[in-house]
Amino acid sequence: MPNGNYNAEVSCTDSAGNTAEGNSVFDLKTDSSPPIIVRAFNQNGLKIITDEDAKCYYSNDNIKACDFGIDSANPMSSIFSTQHSANLETGETYYIKCSDIFGIENTGCAGIINSGF
Repeated sequence: MPNGNYNAEVSCTDSAGNTAEGNSVFDLKTDSSPPIIVRAFNQNGLKIITDEDAKCYYSNDNIKACDFGIDSANPMSSIFSTQHSANLETGETYYIKCSDIFGIENTGCAGIINSGF
């Protein structure tokens, strides 16, 4: 369903044959954007915060850079959350992608973090 206001007519009948009717009015807004990293910092390892619940993954492959699939990357968290962490290795570059609860993921990187920060 596209974004917009909806008025759905609802009718329910129970096992005794009684019927109830009514309307349900709602405003539908869909999420079509991937998660965004809003903060990254070093606190006993790499920590990132996303703007929505997500699962985030990273790669340290400088040749592929942001061109990697999350199925072959290192997970940062095992549950959907806005807070994610990973071990921080000095001299490494972290190419990060995230996927939200609807399966919308970054086509490029959500962020590129150099471990020298």
